[in-house]
Amino acid sequence: LGAERRLHEALEASAQRHGPAWLQLGRLHMRTANFRAAEAAFDQCLAIDAADADALTELATLRADVCDRPDEARSLYERALAVRPDHPTALINLADLLFDVLADPDEEAATLYLRALQAQPESAFVRGSVCQFLASHGIAVALSAPVEGLVARLRPFLR
Repeated sequence: LGAERRLHEALEASAQRHGPAWLQLGRLHMRTANFRAAEAAFDQCLAIDAADADALTELATLRADVCDRPDEARSLYERALAVRPDHPTALINLADLLFDVLADPDEEAATLYLRALQAQPESAFVRGSVCQFLASHGIAVALSAPVEGLVARLRPFLR
């Protein structure tokens, strides 16, 4: 907590603009469940660089998971993907949001899962999310399945 306070004080006192430091402070606040402070830190980061895909993704996750504001989260994830189309966390979290919370058609979520898989085919995070999506549709597939097998199982959801 002392390090968190010192970092915040140093950032406030600094005449320079340190977007990455605000991002890290926001992440630290998230880990300690200080969500208001996390939101403020992510907002500070975005005030410095409105196109910071990581800050947009973190703020979207906060809005979706903690604040129960899925429409705002969707907009933020979409902004992050406009900046960095292959951002795996934004792709997966937006797909999960569409599928789990907003109950959008499976096609849009499957498209995002496919994009994430293409961006980071060896990522356990990406593969696990794809497997979870498929399992929710009664399609059992191993996390260690070849990428081609995962892609083939996603294709029927794409129209």
